Amino acid sequence: MIKESPKEILKHKVLIHPAMTSQINGKQIYFLFSLYQVEDIQGELKVYDVPFSVPFVEGITVWRDMAIPVISLERYLGMELTEIRYGRRCIVIRPTLQSMEGSIDMRIAIRTEREIKMVSIPDSSEQVAPNGWMNHHHVKGVFEWEEGFIVVPEMDQIFHSEIG
Repeated sequence: MIKESPKEILKHKVLIHPAMTSQINGKQIYFLFSLYQVEDIQGELKVYDVPFSVPFVEGITVWRDMAIPVISLERYLGMELTEIRYGRRCIVIRPTLQSMEGSIDMRIAIRTEREIKMVSIPDSSEQVAPNGWMNHHHVKGVFEWEEGFIVVPEMDQIFHSEIG
C-alpha cells in the first residue's frame, strides 16, 4: 500500500467559507481559495474605515506591520448581501506567483464571521452559469455540488483592479 505524503494530501485540499448572501435554489454559496492563496487566517483584526473608497472596500487593517485593504467579495461580485455585519475574523490572501511581479508585498483581507473549512476538492461538482445572481467578470468558475454553489474568485484580477 502506497501512502501519500502530507504535501500530496494537502495538494488536493482547498479552503471554503460561506458567502454572506441569500441561498440560491435553497443552496448556500461558498467562496473557494487554494491553500497557496491563503497566507493567514486571523481571529481578531481591527478594520479602519477609508472615506471615499469604492463600495466593496470595507477599510484597511494592519497585518504584520503592513496596511492592507479589507474587501467584501460579495459586494465586489455584485451579490445581494443578507447580512451587513461582519466579524473581525479575516482571511489574508496573497497573489499567485504569476501575478507577484511588482506586488510581492501586496495582500488583501476578506472579512467573515462564518465558518472557514478545509475540504477536499469536490469531485462531484458541475460548472454552472450564475444566471444574474452575481457579476462573474472576475470569477474563474461557479460550480454546483451537493452542499451548494462554489464561487472561485479570480484573485489575481482583483489584486490588479481598483484596489491594486
